Amino acid sequence: MSLSGAIKLRRGDTLIEVVFALAILATLLTVVTTRAISSGRTSRLAGERTQASAYVQEQVEALRAYRASKTWGEFKTSIPTSGDFYMTYPEGPPPSWQWITKIGQYKPRNFSIAIVNNGTQNVAAGTGEVMKLTITATWSSLGATSVNKSDQIVEVGENQ
Repeated sequence: MSLSGAIKLRRGDTLIEVVFALAILATLLTVVTTRAISSGRTSRLAGERTQASAYVQEQVEALRAYRASKTWGEFKTSIPTSGDFYMTYPEGPPPSWQWITKIGQYKPRNFSIAIVNNGTQNVAAGTGEVMKLTITATWSSLGATSVNKSDQIVEVGENQ
């Protein structure tokens, strides 16, 4: 084989090596990009779950404060027994700032927060009553129809 034939053969080998190197590089870039996008989605969902937990905790604390400001009988009759409700402050200056119940759902940003009364039950031998309230935060995220986070609070009051 002549020297010019060897150079042409070597030039062809280099072209094939470059094509393979580009294919490997494209594959690696695809994998890295996919992982970065997946990581971003996971991070966003974690942030949304944290925000939902904060909204749920806010409602739990509001219910506890509301319960502390009333007798068991007043509390029991003021909590809606069907449908969604949430805790909020009434409109007006600070002297009227006390928690009230409001029918419907609380909708901060892209969340819907609702409390559902699961009913009141007597506890053993007439020692009191238990009211279970479920607080749910729902939102749409990254193509998912909805994600729910629920928490329950249980209040034991005197039997009236």
